[in-house]
Amino acid sequence: MPCRCTGRLMDTRTAGDVAEAAVLHALTAAGLVVLTPFGRFGPYDLVVETAPGTFVRVQVKSGRIRNGCVEFNCCGTDHGRGVGSYAGRADVFAVHVHATGEQFVVPVAQARATRMYLRLTHPANNQVRGVRFARDHRLQDWVLRQCEQGRVDA
Repeated sequence: MPCRCTGRLMDTRTAGDVAEAAVLHALTAAGLVVLTPFGRFGPYDLVVETAPGTFVRVQVKSGRIRNGCVEFNCCGTDHGRGVGSYAGRADVFAVHVHATGEQFVVPVAQARATRMYLRLTHPANNQVRGVRFARDHRLQDWVLRQCEQGRVDA
């Protein structure tokens, strides 16, 4: 993602910070209680209270638009120890798309091993089976589902 002031590409840490700030803002603006863990090395970036004493661990990811899809990585690198899964370490991915300003939420249990795609447009071959549409994963809709389940007072 290019910096608006300099036009240079942001490094991955800065792009991640921008994504985390955008997701934090969206969740807080929706009326949720959001906690931020101290330090940069945990398996999740934010924690959302969905009911008194019930928490959801959120791993924030930067999404890119490619071929009509939002693409994001579903794994982390353990600096020399290979690729690490978020299964059991985070509950959901919150994906911020810098190009559009949109956020999406995907349960970690539904994510693929290394990379996931959320379709923004209808496939040219009209296939729908097995296609994950971005519209089904909007952050605002995730918040509403939490409210409808009686777990959040937003």
